[in-house]
Amino acid sequence: MKNPMFQYFWTLLLAGLMIFSFASCNNDDDEEVTPEPDPVEEFTGQETAYNLAAVAESGVSGTVTFREKSDGSTQVVIALTGTPEGGSHPAHIHENDVETTGGIAVMLTNVNGDTGESVTEVTEKADGTAITYAELIQYNGYVNVHLSDDDLETIVAQGNIGANAE
Repeated sequence: MKNPMFQYFWTLLLAGLMIFSFASCNNDDDEEVTPEPDPVEEFTGQETAYNLAAVAESGVSGTVTFREKSDGSTQVVIALTGTPEGGSHPAHIHENDVETTGGIAVMLTNVNGDTGESVTEVTEKADGTAITYAELIQYNGYVNVHLSDDDLETIVAQGNIGANAE
């Protein structure tokens, strides 16, 4: 006759192994994982830079760079030196050229005075009309960077872009 303790031990051991086996199973392998987009693929590699010159002894100057994105839109990066710390400087692309002047065509992100930088994703003009990188680098325009939201009359840096660039 078999020992009941021996049978009880094997039953508990078998039950424990079954519970462990089922508990360790999951469906993680069945979940579809969407990879993060490769930041290199976000851009085509095409970019055009323009100089932004200081206006009236402001001491603020730098560049505005247009980078083509894979979808045809544009990342506009302003990089300035001489901006006052703590400042926030509105920036816009205007119609025409620096000499002729014109209305705001594209609103850009304010330049951070601490870093001198601004990054804006541009897909359309201020009036809602779509604009691509190819159109923007040929655009009849210029960039103005203003002293502050409260003093848009004072321009600290500007430069012609697109068809107007020298």
